[in-house]
Amino acid sequence: MTDDLDAETLAFAHRMFDLTRGGATEELAEYVDAGLPVNMTNDKGDTLLLDAGADPDHGNPSAVETAHFFDLPEMLAALGRS
Repeated sequence: MTDDLDAETLAFAHRMFDLTRGGATEELAEYVDAGLPVNMTNDKGDTLLLDAGADPDHGNPSAVETAHFFDLPEMLAALGRS
């Protein structure tokens, strides 16, 4: 799959996952609002919200708060919340 992507696109994708791990959920939410798919996966198959969910209560807003905001019950379930 990565063979189909140019260097700039790959760098952008890596940056989005860096945002999740860094707890920059507000900035990430702006990209999601602009159309970034939350089901985008990394090389391990993790989605953005699952990657952020490594510590679902970290960040402002947290992954849990973000999943509530975007009304994503499947993500809440994946984060162990309902």
